[in-house]
Amino acid sequence: AVVLPWAARRRGGGHAGAVTLGGTIDARRDRQLLWVSRGLVVAWGVVLTAAAFGVDRYLTAQRAAGRDVPFLDLALGLGSYVTGTLLAAFALAWLPLRRDGYGLIFAAPLSIAMVWASRFHGDVGRFDAPTAAAVVGAVILAAWVVAAWVTSDTQKKLARTGWVVLGGVGLVVMSRYGWFAGPPGQDGLPTRVSVAWPWYAVIGAVTAFVFGVLLGNRRSPTESITRGLPGGGGTPAAGFEPAT
Repeated sequence: AVVLPWAARRRGGGHAGAVTLGGTIDARRDRQLLWVSRGLVVAWGVVLTAAAFGVDRYLTAQRAAGRDVPFLDLALGLGSYVTGTLLAAFALAWLPLRRDGYGLIFAAPLSIAMVWASRFHGDVGRFDAPTAAAVVGAVILAAWVVAAWVTSDTQKKLARTGWVVLGGVGLVVMSRYGWFAGPPGQDGLPTRVSVAWPWYAVIGAVTAFVFGVLLGNRRSPTESITRGLPGGGGTPAAGFEPAT
């Protein structure tokens, strides 16, 4: 099926619906999806900008402490923060698990935070890494509760809150204990060695996939994977012919 861009459909006067893999969407829902996508672009732009400032502060703190940070490892590691999440999103959409995409909304940031927690275990700038991990877990938990209250099936979603709490606890545990003992430092204590950056994708993929399944809503074989998402469809269209 060929779905015209939103602007082209608007110039055409609109229609009852456009066929997508998730079914048909009317003009009002189409506009909602457009604003949601724009909002996500802005939100992730803010997140990436904050991440860039965070990396700069981290490099400044490491250099002030006399530690060398290999630029190549840092660049390759940053790309691996989201690779696992993308792989998990593909697996959740492709495998016949009968879960919608709602759980991935929260599993994705949890996955990125888990990779971060596997990398940092001590002081990061002005913050203690396990404390920062606890704060991130609390933010994800708060977002889960608020989203459950403002969407449908509130009770069923709140019943899965324990999995979100478990994910937050996992962040703290990973940041505090997820390291290997390296050579003794100047203080005579063993240095903390994190997992190598090629493992970031594995950690992120497992985290996003597991929590995407645990937090996702059950769906029947005839329901779209986008059910539960803003503007998500219900039952898929009977065919792929364009709507008239």
